[in-house]
Amino acid sequence: MTKIKSLKRLACSLVPLALLLGAGSALAQVITSPVNEYSSKFVCGLAATTATTGTVSTMVQPGTYSTSINIHNPALPSANTAPVTFYKKAVISNQEGQTQVPPSSLKTDQLPPDFSEEVDCTTIANFFSPPLTIATNFYEGWVVIYVPQPASTGASLPLDVEGVYTNLKGALKVRPATLDKF
Repeated sequence: MTKIKSLKRLACSLVPLALLLGAGSALAQVITSPVNEYSSKFVCGLAATTATTGTVSTMVQPGTYSTSINIHNPALPSANTAPVTFYKKAVISNQEGQTQVPPSSLKTDQLPPDFSEEVDCTTIANFFSPPLTIATNFYEGWVVIYVPQPASTGASLPLDVEGVYTNLKGALKVRPATLDKF
């Protein structure tokens, strides 16, 4: 009888831990090996002034913002080189004190050796369900990329990840981002 009570207590104490660790992490359910993680900032959509006060509705200057994130598999092509499989998601960064938005679901992707792809604002908007409305709203945050490392070799599978940010301000001209300002 005491053995059964001990097992029940142990089970009751492990259930909250299992819920906390297991159910909350979609990444842990998909990826079981060590990962390389890459993050690239994004700014997408229309940052406008409010009609009544003339103040900016976001923490960036008014304008239409775009992001182009390039992901490249730098492996040299050969008969033995397989494509790199990776997972990506988008995470919106709201201002402190505002309601947080859950990250998008993970998207599975693959790049053959020496191939590249672009993740732009339309792609980021479609990570979410329903898709973000970038034509009339402003969003900023992160695209996060996870590359599982093969358990058999333990070799690192790197990617090159770079972001380019532009602002179309009042339909006048596009200016690339610099270190200090647009």
